[in-house]
Amino acid sequence: MAKYHNEDPILTAEKCKDFAEKLLETIEIQKRKLVEVYELNAEALQKQLKKYIAEDFDFIESSSEPGKPKKWKKIYDEGKAKGLFIPYTSSNSLKSSYHHSKNREKTRK
Repeated sequence: MAKYHNEDPILTAEKCKDFAEKLLETIEIQKRKLVEVYELNAEALQKQLKKYIAEDFDFIESSSEPGKPKKWKKIYDEGKAKGLFIPYTSSNSLKSSYHHSKNREKTRK
C-alpha cells in the first residue's frame, strides 16, 4: 500500500476505474457464455422430452384398443417397466398429458 500513498489520487482513481471496467467486461463475457450453455441445454432437454412424449404416446396407442376405454394404470406400469413415461409421476399425470395433447391436436386441425 505504501506504493500508492505517493501517487496522485486522480491517477489512483483512474486505475481503479479501469480495473472495475475490465472486471465488468469479464463478467459480461462469462454471463453470455453461461446463457449460451443454458439455452443449448434447455433446447436439448426440450428435444429429448418431445422424443419421449412421442414414444410414450405411440406406446399408449399400441397398448389400447381404439374406441375402448384405456386401462391407464396397466399402460403406465407396462410403459415404466420398458423405460417409458419418464416425465410422468403417475398414471393420472400420463392420462392428463395424453388428453391435453389430443385436445391440442384437435384444435390445430
